[in-house]
Amino acid sequence: MLIITKTARHSFMKNLVIIFASLFLFCASTNAQTYNNYTKEYTLVSQTEAGIEADRTHRMVLCDYQPSGLYVKKGERIGFAVSGLDGKYKLSSMIGFKPMWGNRNKTQENALQNGANTVNATQDGILSFIFVRAEGYDTNPSSVNVKVTGGKAFPLYHLGRSNILNWENDLKTMKDANFVQLISDKALLTITYKDYVKKPIRDLAASFQSIHSVIIWEDELAGFDNSTPQNRVTRNRINYLIDLYSTLKKPRTITCTPQITSSA
Repeated sequence: MLIITKTARHSFMKNLVIIFASLFLFCASTNAQTYNNYTKEYTLVSQTEAGIEADRTHRMVLCDYQPSGLYVKKGERIGFAVSGLDGKYKLSSMIGFKPMWGNRNKTQENALQNGANTVNATQDGILSFIFVRAEGYDTNPSSVNVKVTGGKAFPLYHLGRSNILNWENDLKTMKDANFVQLISDKALLTITYKDYVKKPIRDLAASFQSIHSVIIWEDELAGFDNSTPQNRVTRNRINYLIDLYSTLKKPRTITCTPQITSSA
């Protein structure tokens, strides 16, 4: 017979409260975020800066940027109307991908403030947002609203939010798109449009479930169980980005590799 002491019982209940509180906070913050590239209006929930979170979790593939579902061209003037930005947080726009192919790609990042902001695009690329706590871990997420002027929408699928018929229609009508993106609370998939339409993901929910299972298994093996602040499950995503520089001898596939986001 297993005998549980009063001290052990207290410790168990304390950890249980921490776990449920963390799960409630995670669900509440996840449900608050919206990415509407039709109206170009976004509600972003903050994340921990990628370098800080990568150091804590020993993962160099966690991203701190969030999608807009918009593509911008060099020379374009992009407007950002920002509201609700807390002074303890930083918000910036990002054009392009974080460096991951040596010197082949560059990233344009511009800080954004409450009110009207204008960014002149110095390169072509996907537009993303970086919304992070200015210092330290982000244990109490904040939110901010952004309205974008400019940029061109491409197919963006948000698991649990997007209408599947709208997604399928976007794939048919947005034929000049450079990319498609699919996002969940744990992963961001970035695939070139022409590669995706050749080999589309037939069951999006099942595919995300498989990806989530792998990420959850990694968390369990690493001891991330929300039992303590240091062992909390990260809210940052992994961006699986298709290789953009494969040659004809070794063509691209839909099997993507995680994008390294920390410059450290």
